[in-house]
Amino acid sequence: MVSGMATLPRYPLALLWLLANAAYAKETLLVADSSLMELSLEELLRVEVSVTTRADERWFLSVAASEVLTQQDIRRSGATRLPELFRLIPGIIVSQQNSNQWVVSIRGSHSTLSDKLLVMLDGRSLYTTLHGGVFWDSQELDLSIIERIEFIRGPGGSSWGVNAVNGVINIITRHAKDAAEHSLRTTISDQGEWLNHYRQQHALAGGHIVHSLSYLQRPSFSEQTGLDAHDESTSWRWLSRYDQTLEQGQLMLQGSYYQADVAQRLTLAQLDPPFLSTVSTTNALQGGHILLNWQQHSTDDQQRTLQAFIDYYQRDNDVQFGERKMVSALEYTQSTFGNQFTYTFGGGYRLLHDELDNRFAVQFDPNSLEEQQAHLFAQYDHWSEDRKWRIGLGLKAEYSDLADVEWLPNFRLGWHPSEAQFYWLSASRAVRMPTRLERHGQLNSRVQPLPGNNRLITAVVGDDGRPIESLLAYELGSRWRLSEHSLLQWSLFHYDYEDMLSLQLGTVQPPSVEQPYSVLPFYFRGDLAATASGGELSIRHAWSERHRWQWQISYLHEEIRHQPAASALNLGPGYFSPEWQFQWQIDSNWNDRWQSFAALRWVDDLQQSSTESYWALDAHVFWQPRERLRIGLSVLNVNDQQHTEYQTSTRAVEIPRQFRLQVTWQI
Repeated sequence: MVSGMATLPRYPLALLWLLANAAYAKETLLVADSSLMELSLEELLRVEVSVTTRADERWFLSVAASEVLTQQDIRRSGATRLPELFRLIPGIIVSQQNSNQWVVSIRGSHSTLSDKLLVMLDGRSLYTTLHGGVFWDSQELDLSIIERIEFIRGPGGSSWGVNAVNGVINIITRHAKDAAEHSLRTTISDQGEWLNHYRQQHALAGGHIVHSLSYLQRPSFSEQTGLDAHDESTSWRWLSRYDQTLEQGQLMLQGSYYQADVAQRLTLAQLDPPFLSTVSTTNALQGGHILLNWQQHSTDDQQRTLQAFIDYYQRDNDVQFGERKMVSALEYTQSTFGNQFTYTFGGGYRLLHDELDNRFAVQFDPNSLEEQQAHLFAQYDHWSEDRKWRIGLGLKAEYSDLADVEWLPNFRLGWHPSEAQFYWLSASRAVRMPTRLERHGQLNSRVQPLPGNNRLITAVVGDDGRPIESLLAYELGSRWRLSEHSLLQWSLFHYDYEDMLSLQLGTVQPPSVEQPYSVLPFYFRGDLAATASGGELSIRHAWSERHRWQWQISYLHEEIRHQPAASALNLGPGYFSPEWQFQWQIDSNWNDRWQSFAALRWVDDLQQSSTESYWALDAHVFWQPRERLRIGLSVLNVNDQQHTEYQTSTRAVEIPRQFRLQVTWQI
């Protein structure tokens, strides 16, 4: 595998150079759509977010390592998938595993079971309780419907509850009236990628409704061995959103449905010779949701929000497992804004029901389960009279069928000595609930023949009594406006984990009526403790009204230790986490017709893995010949024909260089 800047090919850079210089020589054209222009630094500092305390506040004054990607950032990035956008944020670790699978984490715990990151879409959790993390192959969104994405690097348990351990990502879609009446975007690539998104918006019953329809085909990549990875996918998705402005508030109704066929290559154990085989299968996915959100803004500086949704999801293949899950949720939030304080409280209820189809490779007992969750929370922030000091307290009490009550507190302190500086520190507790797999699953990983037609099955077995993972987190950070055109951010953190996931060897179980073969079990346990420390630093600078750059670096050190009397194998945090990450972004509006964006990143070796460090340069040029027509050319992995970003024990897929052509037409 070739990597590094020394192998930079000449033809993509030459093409981009010619396009940029041709753009600079063109006459400018005033564009009616002001969203083409980037946010100024002043506007960015006044962007409001709600991911930290669930109440709207200025991002610059948020007491957390928070970030925000605006719709303008999304547009200029050239990204076609959510994980591609997440790469732009410091401290977020993103690895593309193959054509359709991604590994996304924040501040460590980077593996296919990235189970300490809570991701939400309009407040609706995308976290899967089956094994933790997110099935990214079922989240193929039209990125143009996104208004902004809010990030927290660090715990968010006091606001968002369990599983918001290392970070929170909240994706917020656009108001229906902000969409063009008709919009068509097509993307093709030299690798065989074909993406189509159509949107249509019109007035309805005193409000606006937008419909979005997507059809996507993604190609298969190759493994390091040269074999076809069999990871192609085809999907379509429909999404509609209706918004109506009320006398003192907003009403939003949203619905979606999708289907997808996602190919996958698996190495699985089997009872008959050769006892281990590699098979190609297809995951048949389908699902949808209905969401209702009502907001009221009263005259006494109060904001009330009521949200309810039903989410259905189905995933099935013939050789691994089948899953059907339905989630119903109801939540109420109320915020009061005073001259020197903000007070937010609320509560909610959630009902989860799943049905699982057992195969030999993956089995669950019971294979059908219904669970209830309920929570109450409160957040209080108080400013000093001179607006220089801010103190905040948060607490969430979460009840579930797994535990009586989990208490998730947060303390935060902010200092705002001038308009150009803000310092903050916080201490938090967060927890991660054991997944369905850890409690009730059995993974049969190896089969050995024994005399008398018996078999010895090596299996990873769930433990319904394993403890809940917990985290105590301590953070410190600052934002400095160095000049009118420059912003510096830094954050430091130290994490203490307890009751981390581990494997413990059991004794051989002889054949029985329920299990006709011998089993050598490795039980899921919570016998590990760990620490993680590190930080992030980023500098954003605009050297003119049309050009800006951003430099960012992150560091992560994790140490896993056994608790007293533990006899376990390590499954704890940092199993595949890089120690260092670096990125340089350059964004230019050459004139009102031409834009360019480039991002150069370096990712360190994935610790305890054979995945090597790599450089990657992604470059994008956008041309707007007419007011309603936009053409983009992207080259991904400019400097390398192919590289591996995440290697498992059985497979390493190469991520190839890719040329993309994107055409957007607003009718």
